[in-house]
Amino acid sequence: MNWDDWEMIWRRPQLPLGAAADLASLRQNFERTRRQTAKALLARDLLEAAAGVIVTTALGLIWWQQGKAGWPDRAGRWH
Repeated sequence: MNWDDWEMIWRRPQLPLGAAADLASLRQNFERTRRQTAKALLARDLLEAAAGVIVTTALGLIWWQQGKAGWPDRAGRWH
């Protein structure tokens, strides 16, 4: 290629592939995907919160039943 070929390519760039895309269908598909992702994230967050509450409750009940025996004394010995 010579300088004139490079200059012609530089002055007449190709349009990006998305320039001819159907924007209405892209927006509709994006909105549907966004809603699905939001629902999935909400379900995951609620499931993780429920798991945290269950584990905390279970550990609290175990420690409550253990009483003083579940804690080390000042010397670090377990009762």
